[in-house]
Amino acid sequence: MTDVAQKILNRRLAFSKAPVVCGWHAPAAVFLPTEAQCGAWIASSLSLLAMTEERVLRAMTEKGGTATRSLIMSNRLDHLLGSGGKMNLVKILIIEDESLIALQLKTFLSGRGFHVVGCCANFPDAYQLFTNTSPDIIIADIKLAENESGIDIVNELKLWGSFEVLFLTSYSDQMTLKKAFAAKPFSYLTKPFKEIDLYTAVTLCTAKLRESYHHDYWHYDPTTKVLKYRNSVVALTKQEQMLFHLCYRNLGRFVAMEVVENVLWRETCVTDSTRRGLIHRLKKKLSTDIFEYSSTHGCRLIL
Repeated sequence: MTDVAQKILNRRLAFSKAPVVCGWHAPAAVFLPTEAQCGAWIASSLSLLAMTEERVLRAMTEKGGTATRSLIMSNRLDHLLGSGGKMNLVKILIIEDESLIALQLKTFLSGRGFHVVGCCANFPDAYQLFTNTSPDIIIADIKLAENESGIDIVNELKLWGSFEVLFLTSYSDQMTLKKAFAAKPFSYLTKPFKEIDLYTAVTLCTAKLRESYHHDYWHYDPTTKVLKYRNSVVALTKQEQMLFHLCYRNLGRFVAMEVVENVLWRETCVTDSTRRGLIHRLKKKLSTDIFEYSSTHGCRLIL
């Protein structure tokens, strides 16, 4: 029996003994599947489970334990984001070759308000989804079918854009960890994962993506992609805005010109004068205190 199924059955038992909390009686029969019903119920109703999570755990508050602490953590994270748990602006791509796990990830995250742009299990499909949707977060299994590596796919996709990475795997040996950490993931979760751990990792990752950039009189809001200097909006062209946002997503680190070309022009060939012209125009609008360009290393925003 899966962890999710076991959790449902545990809650079913808790419901039968749950006291009245805040005037709400825990029902004895509503939303309480038997063990035989769990398999089909999980596939179709994880989103319903996510929506009723807070109500279920509130009834168990007097019981204490991990479930209650998970609820408190969830509420604190929602408060931190100031969004009531709605993450619709953040796009997530799932790279997972086990279809049931991919479905579970997609259904759970969608039920929590995240926008899952798609699921795939190999590089060609991942590349197509990535270039079509420009995800903010990629959740990737490390070991895929036919000896493909989620780490290698992530490293290849980094040449075409900037995103945060959450690795999900049942492998935790030192060699795998060393290779995974070299890809600079935001988090690393081992299977079987707990839903609260997944939710916490993705939510904190979302908070990082939405964190504003401040430097002296400069302020950048990554959600609206508006750059201000002394409270006045700095007018940027579409390509200048894309380049600035790319540098923001790699704050403090140089972005190679190969990556800049892939993100801004995709597979279109551009001349050196076009590249230099874009850099020159952006440098004129920005201060050398926050923007740096090197013909060897690329460009970056300075912390």
